[in-house]
Amino acid sequence: MYPGAHSYPAAVHQHNPSLYTPMTAQYIPHGYHQQHHDNSPMSQAWTPSHTTGEVPTLITPRRDSISSNENDAPGTPSYAGYPTCHQVPGVAIVNRSPSGMYTQSSPSPTQVLAPYGMPLAKMAEHRSISPSLHMLVNKEPPIPQAIPAPSSPLKPLDRALENIRGETNVYIRGLHPETTDEILEGWGKRFGDIRSSKSIIDHSTGLCKGFGFVKYHNYEDAENCIRGFHYLGYEVSFARESFYSKLKTFADEGNTNLYVSNLPKSLNEHELASVFTPHKVCSARILRDKNGTCRGVGFARFESRTVCEEVIKKFNNYKVNVGGDEYTIQIRFADTQEQKQLKQQTAAARQFRSAEYEYATQAHKAGYSSSRGSYASNNEFETYMTTRSVC
Repeated sequence: MYPGAHSYPAAVHQHNPSLYTPMTAQYIPHGYHQQHHDNSPMSQAWTPSHTTGEVPTLITPRRDSISSNENDAPGTPSYAGYPTCHQVPGVAIVNRSPSGMYTQSSPSPTQVLAPYGMPLAKMAEHRSISPSLHMLVNKEPPIPQAIPAPSSPLKPLDRALENIRGETNVYIRGLHPETTDEILEGWGKRFGDIRSSKSIIDHSTGLCKGFGFVKYHNYEDAENCIRGFHYLGYEVSFARESFYSKLKTFADEGNTNLYVSNLPKSLNEHELASVFTPHKVCSARILRDKNGTCRGVGFARFESRTVCEEVIKKFNNYKVNVGGDEYTIQIRFADTQEQKQLKQQTAAARQFRSAEYEYATQAHKAGYSSSRGSYASNNEFETYMTTRSVC
């Protein structure tokens, strides 16, 4: 015996049969049928799992362990001996297990969650406005329902009312082609005094491109305008930062490279540099096509930003005579990589929006429903875009 160890009576180390006696019987209500299984080592029906004299290991393989085998996997439980809903009077049993509710096929995660009150999908927002705003939008002549964009979902009202930059200028999209400056101004004035309004017009057709702006004196009138037009299905929000403002954000104040356009086709680098005499050109480059012909644009790099500003001031819209022909060259600072990327993204977005609006107006004239996503086919717009890009 080790020092400090305590000795205990041998009876303590013996198995006490009462330790394995089930104690649940006292909690079972009278009248219930119960099957009693005594699987304790002290019962006569107990059979050891190991028939050899070797002592089995005390370490049980962990669940999902790579050392586990089929003998360690738990068996499928059987409930044959338990009372069913027909055996217990006054008790209603609802089988909420996936196998009980979905007998035809395996359920999806959303199907399993749905019966417990979890939403299957985000429900469409129910648009409503106050009686006063409802009266304003329906005032004669009433503001028409928007021409919906087939592939652009209408954002919720709370997002439309976000105003991080403190704007009072409201962007409205979904206008009909016949919407003029005067019509948009009249609609905007219903919600309060305005500073200005502008319906963006396609100069080639004289029709509205589908969007415009209304600027108010205060936030409250601007928000009421957003609520009113949003109720009618328009894509409306406070105006975001303008394209030209973003361009300035990406500008490089140390840039000394100038972009020159509208150059004669026969111009070379030496002649381009001589145009800016007496200013020293550090380098000049003409952009050419695969045949080596000038594409009408080039670059000229100068010594400093100050010199660049002087060149722009003096030579922008400057008339150059080459071979008896007169050309008016245009000069600006060359774009940074970020500015190039912004222009490409903006051009692609404008082209897509233009095609989307063209399709939506045709669908509207054809008599399709004016609600979003209710056109004849969800694939019609994609087909239209594909055909348009091929053309």
